[in-house]
Amino acid sequence: PAFYVFLLTLGVVVALGWLPRQDSETWLASAFYFRNTHGSGWYTGHLWSLSLEEQFYAMWPIVFILAKRRRLGLIAVSVIGFTLHRAIWLHGHSMKGFYWHPDLRMDTFLIGAAFAIGMRKPRIPPALAAALLMLWFPLAPGVPVLRPLITALGSPM
Repeated sequence: PAFYVFLLTLGVVVALGWLPRQDSETWLASAFYFRNTHGSGWYTGHLWSLSLEEQFYAMWPIVFILAKRRRLGLIAVSVIGFTLHRAIWLHGHSMKGFYWHPDLRMDTFLIGAAFAIGMRKPRIPPALAAALLMLWFPLAPGVPVLRPLITALGSPM
């Protein structure tokens, strides 16, 4: 609801002429959570992260229901797959544009989902899993081969 109050307020501000008009693609992309891949303009540009979250929340329940007892395994394979995909993509591109691509960021959300499931039925002690992830972060910026892994826990900047 707060999001739509923001868009409505922004629409009023634009209608009053205090900000330049945006094209209809930007308004639609913002309202339907695709601002990370469509639209332009600085005053809705920050919605890219909310769009990524909402895209995950639209996908996750389907995966969760279909995977049933194999959820952790599916998440593990998906995290590896998405991370490898990002590593291959980053080989030919800069780090600059990858934040907006949902396929390059899904492992970030999936790791959190794995922790949520793993806390209910721990197969790996949570302390060990947390320790492994904490080792991952400080090593990643300095080791080029680990560069694609850093987004799962923090920003590369």
